[in-house]
Amino acid sequence: EAQLSFELDTLDAQNTLQSSAAKGNAAGDIYKNSIAQLNNEIADLNAKVTASKRQIDIYSEQIFNLQADDDGSLLESYEEAKEDYEEADKENEMTFVAKQAAYLEAKEAYESYVENLKTLQEQMTAQEEKVIAYQLEIEGTKAELTRTTLEAKQTYETETITGSIASDTYEYARGTLEEAVVEAQTAVEEANEKLTDFETFVGDGSVYAQSDGLIMSVNYETG
Repeated sequence: EAQLSFELDTLDAQNTLQSSAAKGNAAGDIYKNSIAQLNNEIADLNAKVTASKRQIDIYSEQIFNLQADDDGSLLESYEEAKEDYEEADKENEMTFVAKQAAYLEAKEAYESYVENLKTLQEQMTAQEEKVIAYQLEIEGTKAELTRTTLEAKQTYETETITGSIASDTYEYARGTLEEAVVEAQTAVEEANEKLTDFETFVGDGSVYAQSDGLIMSVNYETG
């Protein structure tokens, strides 16, 4: 019964040890996969930030060139053409039509410039907003990376401790069982030796005196 109990304890400790090792390995695999995935996400987001910043530089250069090429002349031409058109003598048809055409042309050029400038500024703003969103997402992913790392570390340490305890329990149980078996074997051997000595002493069951003479008493009882 004692041997069976020891064997069951040993088997239980061995199973716990194997289970802890398996959980520790699984936690390690999950950690590695999670870290790899999160690092890939961060790398992808950083690439998007770089692309958006590059696009911002392009838009910024285009806005600069557009404003440098104009230097305020389109607005000035538009205002002058508008004033001339509004003051034009409608009775002089040729002059009026010419000033009207000049006004419309200046107006279209200025409005086109304003529209192009507005579009470029909106596009640049959109890219700037993307950069901010990507950076926030990167910070969130880094926080998730930290959390995942801590969780994996805690799981690994827990399973390592559990495995260490199971290993100690297993070794103790195995050692105790071996000691119990040795003790039992020793006891059996000693019992066999005593039995052999007794059988040698008893012989065929008869009691013999060591010398001739009258038997006064018997120091042995039946059985």
